[in-house]
Amino acid sequence: MPVKKIFFILITFLLFTSPLLAEMKQLTEENLSDIYGTGLLNFSIEHRSIKTTNNVLLPDGYVHHDVAVIDIGTEIDLHAEVDSLKLGHYDNGWDVNITNLTAGKSESRPLSLDGLKIEVAFDDIASPNRKLLFIKAGSDDINGNLNGDFHSLNADGRANVLLLPVLLNSRRTHIGELLNSLEFNHTDFWVAFANQITDTSGAVNTNAFLPRTKDAIPGMGVWLHFSEATGYLLR
Repeated sequence: MPVKKIFFILITFLLFTSPLLAEMKQLTEENLSDIYGTGLLNFSIEHRSIKTTNNVLLPDGYVHHDVAVIDIGTEIDLHAEVDSLKLGHYDNGWDVNITNLTAGKSESRPLSLDGLKIEVAFDDIASPNRKLLFIKAGSDDINGNLNGDFHSLNADGRANVLLLPVLLNSRRTHIGELLNSLEFNHTDFWVAFANQITDTSGAVNTNAFLPRTKDAIPGMGVWLHFSEATGYLLR
C-alpha cells in the first residue's frame, strides 16, 4: 500500500474516531486557575543529514531530508490483544505478519510509552514538488512486552536471546522459531512506513540502512525499529 494512502488512513482515523459531543462554555478565572499543563504538544521542523553506510569498502552515503516532528508529551499505557496483525503486502508477502499479538503482560503490567512522536519526512519540505520519504510513529522510551507468533518481520534492532545478541536487520525475517516475545526496558521503538529512498552514493533502502540508530533511515515498506530488547521463546 503506498505511503501516501497509509498517511491518509492514519489522519482519517485520528480525525473521525471517538467523536465527542460537548457544549462550549467560557471558563471563569477560577476554572482557569485549576488547569495545569506544560508542553503537551510540540511541533518542529528539523533538517537532518544521516550517514547510511559504515563499511570502509563502500563510499559514504547520506540522505539529506527535512522532518516535521509532532511530539506528544504524555504517558500511554497499553494492554491489548490482537488475533492477527498484517502490514505491508506486496511482492506476494507481508512485511509484518504477527498472530496472537499481546501488548503488555496484563492490565496491571501494560506496555508503557513515555511520550509519543510522529515524524513525517520529505526530501525538501519547502519545495512545491517535495517527495514524501517516510512516516514514523513511536517513542524514545518504551517499557514492557510484545508477545506473539512472529511469522514475518521487517525488524531493525538488537534482541538479546539467552545472553546471545541477535542483530536483526533483514527484510521479512522468520524469527518465530527463535523467539515470540520481546521485552523492552526503556528503549526506543518505532513503526515506519517508507517509500524507496536513494542515498548520495546511489544505494537504496531495500533493507534498513546502517548504522542502527534511532534517527536511521528506515527500510522500504513497513519496518519495526528498536535499539535493544530481550527476546524469549515462550513455548
